[in-house]
Parts: sequence; structure tokens; C-alpha cells
Amino acid sequence: MPLPELRGPDSDSYKADFLEFTSVASIDLPLTSRVAALSNEGVLILQQRLVYTTTRLLVRLEKFHEQMAPIFTELELQEDWVEEALEAAGDLNATESNDVATSAASDFQNWLDEDDRIRRNSLSDAIQHSRLRRDARAACEARYSDA
Repeated sequence: MPLPELRGPDSDSYKADFLEFTSVASIDLPLTSRVAALSNEGVLILQQRLVYTTTRLLVRLEKFHEQMAPIFTELELQEDWVEEALEAAGDLNATESNDVATSAASDFQNWLDEDDRIRRNSLSDAIQHSRLRRDARAACEARYSDA
């Protein structure tokens, strides 16, 4: 898959090779060093293309979205949480930023798992997402507004 202008209009050309599937440990992908991320729609299209390529079965994007909605909401909330922590931390070098981002992401995951994972389990119910957003925003502000 070509990745034109991945690092800006005057950058080298990049590509992703989907013939080689491998896992990468999160520790090897520092949060503050990542240069690109797929949009939610991009994730759905990628999943659709991978399934179609391997099976010749065309699954509608809506079906993928139905399964991914809880994950998208979780990632959105975590991103907001990490951004709040980084903003509260002020000016940091790259290593410090990565440490703060990693710690904040862990704090968010722990927050989701509090009280016997009630919040995490409620991610599977789209009706609960707006309540979760409000609760996450309030918890995040309480944690980082005095930092």
C-alpha cells in the first residue's frame, strides 16, 4: 500500500507491505515517535480489504464498524486522557513525553478496569458511550488539572 506524503509533501516515498504480517511489541513503538495512524474509516477499510484479499468475501463496512465501535470509543477516550496529561505536564523532552504518555495510557486503562471492570464492560453497549465520555473527562480533569 503506498503511503504518499507520509511525513509531509517533500518527504520520501513510503509503503506498507501486507504480505509480511508480524506483531510488534508496544514498547518498540514509543507513543511520541509514531508518525501516522489510520482514521476509524481507514481501519474499517483496511480490515475489509484484508478479509476480501484472503477470502474473496466482501463484508460491509457497517459490519466491521459494529464490532469495532467499542474499541474506537476506548481509543478516543484514551487519546483524550493522554493529551490532557501531556498538556498538564508542560514542556518535556521526547523521553519525558513518552513516559508521561505511557503512564497516562496505563492510568486510563486502570480507570476502565476499576470497580470490577464495569466501565470496560459498558464499552460494548453503544448507549453507554456518551456517559463514559463524560465520566472519563471528569476523571481525567480531576487527575491532571492540579498537576
